[in-house]
Amino acid sequence: MIARLTLLTLAAALPLAGCNMTGTKPATVSGGCGIFRPLPGPIKADTRTGQVWVDGTAEVLARQCGFPRPSAP
Repeated sequence: MIARLTLLTLAAALPLAGCNMTGTKPATVSGGCGIFRPLPGPIKADTRTGQVWVDGTAEVLARQCGFPRPSAP
């Protein structure tokens, strides 16, 4: 019975281990922002799909890492 309870506790705790909050950013994000740099300016992709990816990436960098959003062209 104790072994079952221990396994259940571990099964519930392990997925939440990365959710240790430091400030307003999850632990999995706060350390990762140091490897990125803010975008130098607006980026224009060749395709619509590419532009959606660029815009999404810029938005994530702005929200999660606090980088400034590139100004509109």
